[in-house]
Amino acid sequence: MLRQQQTAAGGSMHSRRPETLKIDISKYSGVEEDSLLRWFVELDDATRARRIDDGDMQVAFAQSNLAGRAKT
Repeated sequence: MLRQQQTAAGGSMHSRRPETLKIDISKYSGVEEDSLLRWFVELDDATRARRIDDGDMQVAFAQSNLAGRAKT
């Protein structure tokens, strides 16, 4: 009976992957008005929320959030 209730409520007994948050960060363009330190803090928060643990993936994510002068 308990197993039937769990199956009906949860769909299946398989373990689920942990949920991740899709936090967007501002693009860093390298102009004087942009704060590099603030951008690094945003980047760190976003990689933790998205559970990006691999160093290469963290670099790729950071590069995807560069703009303008900082991208070249």
